[in-house]
Amino acid sequence: MNTKINVISEIVQHNLCVGCGVCTAICPQKILYIRFSEHGEYLADITEQRKCGDKCSLCLSVCPFSDSSPNESEITNSIFMQIPNINYDSLIGFYLKTLVGSILNEDKRIESTSGGLATWIQEKLLLSGAVDAVINVQPDTDLLFSYKICNTADEIKTGARSCYYPVELSKLLDTIIHSNKRFAIIALPCVCKAIRNLQQKMPYCRKNIPFILGLTCGHNVSKGLIESVCARFGGNPHNITSVKFRKKDPMRYTSDFGIEIKYASTAGDEHSFTTHWTDGYGKYWTNRLFALHACNFCDDIYAECADASFMDAWLSRYKEDWRGHTIMVSRSEKINKLIEQYKEEISQTPISIKEVIQSQYSNLIFKRYKLKQRIKYLKGTGLRIPQKRESALHSIYEIGDQEEIALLYEISLASKHLWNQCDKNYEQFKGRIQTYFVEVDRVEKRKRIYRYLNAILRRLQLLLWRLQS
Repeated sequence: MNTKINVISEIVQHNLCVGCGVCTAICPQKILYIRFSEHGEYLADITEQRKCGDKCSLCLSVCPFSDSSPNESEITNSIFMQIPNINYDSLIGFYLKTLVGSILNEDKRIESTSGGLATWIQEKLLLSGAVDAVINVQPDTDLLFSYKICNTADEIKTGARSCYYPVELSKLLDTIIHSNKRFAIIALPCVCKAIRNLQQKMPYCRKNIPFILGLTCGHNVSKGLIESVCARFGGNPHNITSVKFRKKDPMRYTSDFGIEIKYASTAGDEHSFTTHWTDGYGKYWTNRLFALHACNFCDDIYAECADASFMDAWLSRYKEDWRGHTIMVSRSEKINKLIEQYKEEISQTPISIKEVIQSQYSNLIFKRYKLKQRIKYLKGTGLRIPQKRESALHSIYEIGDQEEIALLYEISLASKHLWNQCDKNYEQFKGRIQTYFVEVDRVEKRKRIYRYLNAILRRLQLLLWRLQS
């Protein structure tokens, strides 16, 4: 039985681990490692519990969901507040520059997520000599996806697409920490936060990782999401060989992106298919099938701890351009200078903070405006709730919220258990998960009845919140 206070007792055993792997780097005994759980989620584990120091808890100091680590506001105040002429917004954090745009190279743009600016910045950091290498997520023959070190621009381009699949950093962190090289890394908000915590505990890591780039995030998922999508369209979920996310189609809106899945049949033959958001994958995502439990408590949408954050331009005036546009929030003068230096390679337009916020409105509703209600519900079930900063607990109450919050949590939990119980047989899984979708339809119908009243309530509460802040 675990009696030591560490990430296993405080985080993993309460299902709050996101498997980022940063805790493994700071463990002085080197007894922490990352493995897959039975539900296809990365989580931390320990090799020899007896070697864990009674008064250590360094692992908790870097964990993004530990009460022992600083919150996003505390981290960013110490990093960005002293930058001359920097601005602040309670939702997106600090910012020097906000823009929307795309790279002008059409071939690269089409093969990149959104408008390709995140990949472009990685390339410019490397080619300008600001860093010696870049770390991003790339296809992996054995794991499907993993973090990899890129030493050339061509290697960076291999990771130009988003990845909605588990990845972890533990295998690279020792290399990063003990290297004389300078790395830029691009990651989700929780991982950006963990790396900032690591830099605070190991100050020399600030030199090793001078640039942290962030991606906006609604939630993360287990392996089950892609496996179930593969099985839904007749594929073999037990032998997926490759996945290509965010495939663009000139006949579809930019938000109706595709997933190309390749798999081997039981006979060993390779097959592939492409499905799009509106074909059903979107329903799985928006109803939080296979979502990580810890994501219920994340309030950072815009990767506030990153030197620059990147997101899709989910705004009406860009939806018909299937090639995609990127919104970027910069908190770095060095990155701003790179943009100016190579401005002839991109199309860029300043964008207001209001539109930056609006572009991620659905994530904002869930991760910020419903957080307090979600915490209340989950606390009532007896679960451990991580401490949250007060600024993230401004709620918007709407008719039907409590029912929806409870149902989405039940779906995220049930989907993982049912997928295993059905041995990844989609027809069995479909029959059992359908009960929840019937409930989703009922709740959505009820909310549609009150949509005009809820719209008025939402606007009044947002106005009051803005006036108070």
